[in-house]
Amino acid sequence: GASLPCSVAVVGVGSEPNVECCDALKMDHGAFAVDAYMRTSDADVFAIGDVCAFPSKYGGTSRMEHVDHARKSAAQAVKAAMGVEAEPYSYLPYFYSRIFEYSDAPIVFNFFGDQSGECKTCVRSEKSIGAIWAKDGKVVGALLMGSPGPSADDANKLKGLVTSGAA
Repeated sequence: GASLPCSVAVVGVGSEPNVECCDALKMDHGAFAVDAYMRTSDADVFAIGDVCAFPSKYGGTSRMEHVDHARKSAAQAVKAAMGVEAEPYSYLPYFYSRIFEYSDAPIVFNFFGDQSGECKTCVRSEKSIGAIWAKDGKVVGALLMGSPGPSADDANKLKGLVTSGAA
């Protein structure tokens, strides 16, 4: 690790989409409401990433402020705009982060799915926890967090647990 001298450090925690530019479009969750192809209420206008509220595979609509969704929703919008046939957007919410990444004990977490339902936690090690969210007898969300963080294999298993809807 290295140090960078500075007078001010800015940490962005929480945000709201900047949507004032198109106030004539239908809104939902403080963002532009889109269909499963990222079209807004004006069929010639598409919205992606954290400025759109998209149909959720868990019911209703959802917003996601993460690069994974930004990339995937952009790909969906481009296909629709170019007239390429595509499956409706069915996004598995995914979030990862690294806290204190440049320290000797970074905390890393991976989350897949939805946070509805009952949450059950477990201690994995002295510096690691896991959690699942279960609804109607199925796993709808899963989290691994710790130092060191989950491996790529752990993250794949976590994703598989949620996509399988294991009981």
